[in-house]
Amino acid sequence: MLANRVLTLGILVTLAFAVAGFSQQARASANIIVVSHSDRRDALDYYWIFGEIQNTGDLPATNITITASFYDASDNFANSSNTAIAGSYGPEKSIVLLPGAKAPFNML
Repeated sequence: MLANRVLTLGILVTLAFAVAGFSQQARASANIIVVSHSDRRDALDYYWIFGEIQNTGDLPATNITITASFYDASDNFANSSNTAIAGSYGPEKSIVLLPGAKAPFNML
């Protein structure tokens, strides 16, 4: 009787490890998308980009950087610019963008 219980327990443990080996782990991540953007030139002819991002992932996102690439009329790379998404306490502070949350950005 004890031998049957030990054998049954051994089979159940082996089966549990076998099933766990074939199952996929759930992966959660932050996923940042640009929801909207626009651009304009100011009175000094500086080119500005304004927009909004959103975290569509499952985890909070930090240290978010937006990079814009610029191309000429022939579709050749001309330049790029980047900006960090700053927190509400100033440009030196990074924000934590929770899942579903949005944040504005601008770059010169």
